[in-house]
Amino acid sequence: MKHTHDGLTLWYGTPDAPAPLGDVVSPSAASLVVGVNPTNPSNVVHAKYRVDGGVIQIAAGRLLRTDDAHQTQYFVVPFPILPPGSVVEYGAALGCVGRQVPAPGTAERLPSTFSIAAAPAPTARPASAADPANAQRMAPRLEFLAAVTVRVDRPLCIGETPEGVRFDFFAIDGTASGPRMNGRVLSRSSDHLFVRPDGVAVLRVRAMIETNDGAMLEVEYTGSLDFGPDGYKRALANDLPTRATYVVAPRYLTAHPRYRWLNRLQCLGVGRIRLDESIVEYDAFGVGVITLDAGDGARPR
Repeated sequence: MKHTHDGLTLWYGTPDAPAPLGDVVSPSAASLVVGVNPTNPSNVVHAKYRVDGGVIQIAAGRLLRTDDAHQTQYFVVPFPILPPGSVVEYGAALGCVGRQVPAPGTAERLPSTFSIAAAPAPTARPASAADPANAQRMAPRLEFLAAVTVRVDRPLCIGETPEGVRFDFFAIDGTASGPRMNGRVLSRSSDHLFVRPDGVAVLRVRAMIETNDGAMLEVEYTGSLDFGPDGYKRALANDLPTRATYVVAPRYLTAHPRYRWLNRLQCLGVGRIRLDESIVEYDAFGVGVITLDAGDGARPR
């Protein structure tokens, strides 16, 4: 599949940009690679898709690699976990500083399809495996909301407290960019970090996001980072690791009618800190549930 428009070229379903074209894939492994030309730091790739003829949704792409010799970039577009047995129609698009490919008149077409493997039929299990605790009953369905990047001020070390060694971070500025929200993180949003005696750091964050269309979103979350067995000793010496990954559980609160759906979501954030660059970043996902009860099929919730 190849499209050219506005001086931009996009392709997928080729050896260098593999994509599911008529394939049957597992619910958790659906993704495609999109090649684009020419390279540009402003290139943004996404895929529009719909499941079983439903509403069109958007999956965001992330830069995978750059081939400078051929002026080519490759983006990977992961789809969320999809219901077993469903049929997915999709098409990829590239935007770059007011230009886009495919052309506006064809951008809504979804020319490619793939299927999600059906749930296996329940099989008889030996009596020793009959305990429901041994069977998976539910699976997460993740929808990418936005990539959040925050530039923070130098951490303020509060010192040793009954909850661990405390550090306070305050936002200077930041951005939220994705298929479901776009805007800026307001300054002075706060991040409080407590390093426990076992080296695990607990995050407590409260921040404000102002969307590009004028909504105010409060986000509050907790989560954890593992600084290693010597993390507490290093924290006492005000020596935090420069890089670490973390997982958080954001909740959003807003009065804006366009974003009230966020009030109902439990979200998941997977991120990293880059203290050598004063950057904290995470990708936010809305979490749904697919039930896997035996004999009941798999149903998204």
